[in-house]
This record gives sequence, C-alpha cells and structure tokens, in this order.
Amino acid sequence: MRCILLEKKNRVFRFYFIVWTSVLLLSSFFHRSVSAQEIKEAFESLRKFQSWQVEFYEEIVEKGSIIERREGKIYFEKPLKFKISYQDGNEVLSDGTLIYFVRKDKNKVYARELKNEVSENLIVEILRGSDRVFDFFFVKKIDEGEYELYPKKDVIKNVSRVIVYLNPIVFPIKKVEIWKGTLGVKLEIKNVSFKKESMRFSFEGLNIIREPK
Repeated sequence: MRCILLEKKNRVFRFYFIVWTSVLLLSSFFHRSVSAQEIKEAFESLRKFQSWQVEFYEEIVEKGSIIERREGKIYFEKPLKFKISYQDGNEVLSDGTLIYFVRKDKNKVYARELKNEVSENLIVEILRGSDRVFDFFFVKKIDEGEYELYPKKDVIKNVSRVIVYLNPIVFPIKKVEIWKGTLGVKLEIKNVSFKKESMRFSFEGLNIIREPK
C-alpha cells in the first residue's frame, strides 16, 4: 500500500511539474475567432499591469476526486520575474534569466535557464496575459466569461485542455484549470494587490541542482 501511495504521489508531482514547466513550442499561426474577443481583451488588460500579487487556492483533482489542496501567493513583475510561494514552504521562482524550483521538503533547488522563445510556465503565461497563449491554443467560448483552450496539434503534448474563467472586477481572471486527461490543477484567485515588492532569492542550506543547457 505504501508503494502504491508513493507511486501515485510521484505521478502527481510529475504532472504538476509539467504544468508549471511545460515547454510549449510557438510554431503555429494565431487562431482568429469572434468568440475569443472577450478573452483577448482580458489578456490585453493583464498586460497593462507592471506588477501584481495574488493569493490563490488550489486543488489537484484526479478522476473527479480532490487528492490535494493548498494555498499560496504569486508575485509577478515585468518583464518576467515571479515568485510562487506555498504554505508548505515550497516555491517556484524566476529572476527573468533562470527559473528555480525550491523543494524544501527534499532540501533541493532545481534551476534551469528561462528561455524567451518558449513558454516555461503556463499558469504565469496566462495570468500575465501573454498573447503567445493564442499561438498554441484554439479558443472556444463555453459560457459567459468561461473559455476552453485546446492545444493545437503537435504543439503541446502534456496538456489536453485549459479552462479560463474571466472576472470583470479588478483582476481579469478569477480561475484557471489545466488538465491532462482526468488529472487536473484548479487554481482560484482570492485577493489581489498591485503593490511592487522587492524579490529576494535565498537558498541557504539547500542543494542547488543546475540542469544542463
């Protein structure tokens, strides 16, 4: 039973790692759709913000059942600095050049180059309103303020669909869901601030593992 639980936890972590670090090739043309106008306008509004901070509530779901819940904060600053912090102490950080995955539960930091020509963080790409999202997703309006994004063929292999829920007040997006089959991450925005903060990177006592270029 212990082995089964460990295998399941590792599988969830691998999917979660894919969600935050999917390397998405930008090789197709923009998909023009009248129904996508509202979400494109929301993304344009997001791009006007120089910095923002949101508190979020997150659920990891498999086959309709919630297998993990957690809360945290995301701080973003243009052009591409961000800090995703969880209550358990784990973090995902970017100084605009490198992206760091801090696993304090394993006493390790995984670091790799953050490249401009690809998207390495789907959640942040959506929340910062990157227009590159439309380069690799078809957009379908499924309800008022609710859009489903389907990956274009041969562009994304680790995500089967994304659902974006728009918010007409303060912050243009209120919820994002990323799915691979029956396994999904649901992230809901709670509180929003536009105050600029200083980002500090401290990995004291942690083993830093740098991925090869």
